[in-house]
Amino acid sequence: MIAFGQSAWVTDVLGAIESLVRAGAALPREYVFAYLGEPDDLLAHPPGDKFVAVGVESLPPIDGLVAGGGSAQTAFDGRFRVDVFCRLGSDQQFRDARLLRDASNGMGRLVKSVIAAVQVQPVPDPTGATSVLIEPMRLGGAVVFNPRKPATGWAWARVPVSAKFRTDFSGNGGL
Repeated sequence: MIAFGQSAWVTDVLGAIESLVRAGAALPREYVFAYLGEPDDLLAHPPGDKFVAVGVESLPPIDGLVAGGGSAQTAFDGRFRVDVFCRLGSDQQFRDARLLRDASNGMGRLVKSVIAAVQVQPVPDPTGATSVLIEPMRLGGAVVFNPRKPATGWAWARVPVSAKFRTDFSGNGGL
């Protein structure tokens, strides 16, 4: 994990989210990756029957966090997206409730494990601590389950994540 107080950039936070999701969802490395394109584009050549793509939505700055601020102490309230994909088989009537709710392999379990993984980022302790984030990662809005497409059998859900971090643009931050 990244040490508290060091400069971090969006790539560092993406890497941390990928690592947390990979461990929490028990998915192999090649099934959890950063991706900045449209979610539907991934379904043309999916890496497996279940995979997770982590991306950046926006980086709104946090004004006035540090007195004096400047380029050495720029803070962002990063908005990230964690898209969870799962191929769901269905019966002849296109019902997929069993595979959605399956306790070990279902879409619902996978989304729950992703949510649990991204909300365990440690809080920096008062002595100067363990995380580059200003506060713990948390859900950044509503989790959305998108409709399964019967023709392809793919369903996906978006888990929005908020991660507040500091960046050093002064040239001394090791970006």
